[in-house]
Amino acid sequence: MHKSAPLIFILLLAFSAPALAVVEEGAQVGAGALVPPGKVVPAGWLVMGVPATPVRQMSPEEIEDILRNAREYVALWRRDYGEK
Repeated sequence: MHKSAPLIFILLLAFSAPALAVVEEGAQVGAGALVPPGKVVPAGWLVMGVPATPVRQMSPEEIEDILRNAREYVALWRRDYGEK
């Protein structure tokens, strides 16, 4: 066995372990953006691009508007497709 084989094996294990991206509550990911494994999108921030990078912190009014829009969307879905 080559002297560096154990080190290479450890590196392969480290890089093959699945890593998840974390999008915190209230964060917004732009359409088509790619949040890479291990990245954390902080609450209240808008990220865009490939890879996703922070663009700006959203205002409380913007966050509330997004939440209102989501609630309305769910209500429409329930009205049209929910249990009958």
